Amino acid sequence: MSLQKWSPLVIASVLFLSGCKPKVIYVPVPCPEPPMIQRPALPISGLKPDDSIERERTLWVATVEVMDGYAKQLEKLLDGYRKGSK
Repeated sequence: MSLQKWSPLVIASVLFLSGCKPKVIYVPVPCPEPPMIQRPALPISGLKPDDSIERERTLWVATVEVMDGYAKQLEKLLDGYRKGSK
């Protein structure tokens, strides 16, 4: 076949395909509201300027333990959402 016979077909195909693009359809997915986990009161907030170094160290250790427990609670909460998305 000659090129002249193909050119209307090629032009029509290009024009037809140039108008095609995928549609984006948003589908609402129900997601329950996450429960509120109260932020813990940090022991270090009770530190006074005249407290000893030993008391300061004790408060810092206690604060780290409290924050570690808080982080574990948050991770446990997020695990429930992660399992639901798989």
